[in-house]
Amino acid sequence: MPDSARELCWRQFDAFATAGPYEQATAKLALQPLINLGRLHTRDGHGNAAYRVHHSMFQAAKALTTASIDGREVDLARVVRSGDDHQAVVQWLWTVLLADGLRARCRAGRWSEVLAQAEQHRGIGERLFDGRQIAIVAHSAVGDHAEALRLIDTTTASTVWEQTVAACLTVLCRTWAGQPALSETAAMREAYLRLEPDPGHTVFHIRLGLTAASLTSDARDLRSIGRTIERIVVEAADAYAAQDILALGGQLPLAEHSASVLRETVRAASLGTTVPPQLLDDLILAVRGAEQEIIAALHSC
Repeated sequence: MPDSARELCWRQFDAFATAGPYEQATAKLALQPLINLGRLHTRDGHGNAAYRVHHSMFQAAKALTTASIDGREVDLARVVRSGDDHQAVVQWLWTVLLADGLRARCRAGRWSEVLAQAEQHRGIGERLFDGRQIAIVAHSAVGDHAEALRLIDTTTASTVWEQTVAACLTVLCRTWAGQPALSETAAMREAYLRLEPDPGHTVFHIRLGLTAASLTSDARDLRSIGRTIERIVVEAADAYAAQDILALGGQLPLAEHSASVLRETVRAASLGTTVPPQLLDDLILAVRGAEQEIIAALHSC
């Protein structure tokens, strides 16, 4: 439903565009559907188009001018108030650009450009968030493995998830550099097994485990990581995580019962199928009602 999703994004924004400019909380609500347009491009594999959306919004917000988004002109001055509200929205869109925008460019494999943009937008902090992860992979991807490993070694990894990501990145960079990584691979396995499941981050946990599994050739590591992934995804009943696992075929050994549970989870969520006409009609009816409520609320303020 990508086309329908884009239409709904614009309808939501257009409802907010009937009034304004807004204080920061409402301005963020108004701009969220435009951010989602960029994310839809990323999901479709169009990383450069996604980056253009996020970058255009950030630049337009800074100058309170017009952004060009998928062929439409959006005047940010009519959405965001000046003053403190303006600065707060610019700061928010900066974080979106660093997270969603640069990640989209990574999908396009433009590592040198991604690194330059991360540095330009001051996005490489001490913690292992998107900007620093991108810088590490970008340096290693262009052959500067020493700098990549230095960035890992000097990272402030204060949480278990950051320590696990750092361990995965260490193995990745040493592998790309043609360096031995036996002890680092064992450390990666132990770090992943220490990571506590979080219902709100199931897909992240699963994909991190799959990354760790792909970086090891040790049968013991693969079994222990695989069993952990299997348990988490079955208990979570998350259709997207289940789909990721099933897409691997036999690369990650699964008990037959677990594989059956995952197939049923995907089937029950109707992933990969079209929305039944009646449900689509119900959705559009609900959207119309929501549009009317949004417009009424905005004009009553």
